[in-house]
Amino acid sequence: MDGIIDFSSNLFLKMMLKQSKVFLLAREGVAQKHWIPFKVSIRGTYQNFFDIVLDCSNSLCEKDLEIFCTIVWRVWSLRNAKTHGAPYANVYEVADWAKNFLTEYKECNAREKVSSLVRRGNVVWPHPSPGVFKVNCDASIDVKGGRIGFGLVIRDTSGFVMVASSQVIVGNFNAQVAEASAILRGIQLSKDCGFSPCIFEFDAEVVIRWINSSSHLESVCGAILSDIHFLNSEMVGACFDYVSRQGNQIAHLLAKNALLLSEDRYWMEEYPYCVAKAVHVDMHV
Repeated sequence: MDGIIDFSSNLFLKMMLKQSKVFLLAREGVAQKHWIPFKVSIRGTYQNFFDIVLDCSNSLCEKDLEIFCTIVWRVWSLRNAKTHGAPYANVYEVADWAKNFLTEYKECNAREKVSSLVRRGNVVWPHPSPGVFKVNCDASIDVKGGRIGFGLVIRDTSGFVMVASSQVIVGNFNAQVAEASAILRGIQLSKDCGFSPCIFEFDAEVVIRWINSSSHLESVCGAILSDIHFLNSEMVGACFDYVSRQGNQIAHLLAKNALLLSEDRYWMEEYPYCVAKAVHVDMHV
C-alpha cells in the first residue's frame, strides 16, 4: 500500500477536526502513528465517511479494517462526549483502547460460541453409559382447564424404553412448582420400578440448579424440593442434569398427551404412538 491516510483530503475527517481538539491527533505527525499504525492507499476526495470505509475495505486486510473502523468510532464517541461536557480524553490512548476493545469483543464472542456448541450438543438425547438408566421428565400446564400433565420416560443406554407414563392432576400450579413435581414423580417412578442408578434429565434449568445447590427450600417449591432431596438420599449414583427441550422431546410429548387423558397411564417396555417417531430418532442418534 502506497501511503498513510491523508486526513486533510477527507471531507468527513476535516469536519471532525474543526469540532474538537481530539481530532488534532489526525494532524500531528507524531500522534498519527499512534492513531493509525497501518497504511492505506487513498484515492481522491471523499464526500462521506462510508466512501472511505468502502475504499479501505478494498485496501486493508480484515484485521486492519476492524482497527480502523473501531478507532474512528472511538474518536467520534469522544467528540460527542466532549460536546456534552466531558473532559478531553487522552488522544494517544485511542489506538490502544480500540485494540483492547476488539480483543475483548472477540473473546466474548468466542465464549458465546463455545456455550452455544455445548448447548447444541444436547439438542439430541444424550445416551447414558451402559448400566445406567436415564429418566426424562416434563410438565405441561392447561391453565384454562385447570389441569397439569406430567410426562415420564425411563430408557437404557440404547434408548430402549423401559417405562413410559402420562400422568394428570387437577390444579393450577405455577411453572416451577409443576416442573419440580415432574422431577419428583420421575424419582418415584424409577424407585417403584427398581431402576438404578439413574440420571434425571429435565429442560427446566432453574429447577435443576435449585436441586443441585439444595437452595430455595423455603420457596413455594420448598416442600417438593425437600421430598426430592429425601428420595435422592435413598438412591445410589443418582444425578440431575439439564437438557434442552429437543433432548427432552419424549417426556414433553407424554406430558401433552396426559392432558388428553382422564387418568394416569403406564407403558412397560412400550410407549404410545404419539412418541414413536421421537423414540426412533433418539435411538439412532
